[in-house]
Amino acid sequence: EQSEELERDQLRNFLSNKSFDPNHQGKCGFTALIYAVQSEDKDAVETLLSCPRVDVNLADDNGYTPLIWASDQGATQLVRLLLSQRNIKVNLKDKNGYTALMWAMEMGHHKIVKKLLRHDDLDVNIQDADGHTALIWAADKGHVDIVRTLLSARNIDTNIQSNEGFTALICAAEQGYFEIVRYLLENKKINATLKDPNG
Repeated sequence: EQSEELERDQLRNFLSNKSFDPNHQGKCGFTALIYAVQSEDKDAVETLLSCPRVDVNLADDNGYTPLIWASDQGATQLVRLLLSQRNIKVNLKDKNGYTALMWAMEMGHHKIVKKLLRHDDLDVNIQDADGHTALIWAADKGHVDIVRTLLSARNIDTNIQSNEGFTALICAAEQGYFEIVRYLLENKKINATLKDPNG
């Protein structure tokens, strides 16, 4: 515990030094904040976030922001900390067009999906490079609980089609996830007549 306190003090001393760049990017474009999030070091994350010079949105070479890393890893406490930052940008995409919400969905981190959806700036309908939304991906992967949570989101568009013409309903039906099909059909805004290129 004493060594942890010493490390925190050393980090604070670095951050208070005006010549120290807290946003320096090392190997793979990693910043100190990204390293701290990756190692799920809550104390280091808190200390870094207390420094106004730290850029909370600075991404690595793959476009992964600290929030994307935390969402992917299922680090609920760190997601909460990052979302509490006034200047957090929740809709930033990585190089494949994936957002923090999409990564949380991909890894099945339901609690984090819920936390992200509660953020006022979150756009639930963002599409990745292939035109998929978080809902389309969740339906395609059979994440029943996440689909239900996404359907409860304000402004959810259930009829968005991917670049290949797939909707969440088409994906769920093709994969045989009939419980998801049922939830989607219960949504009043669903258009069940949309077809993919194969009809």
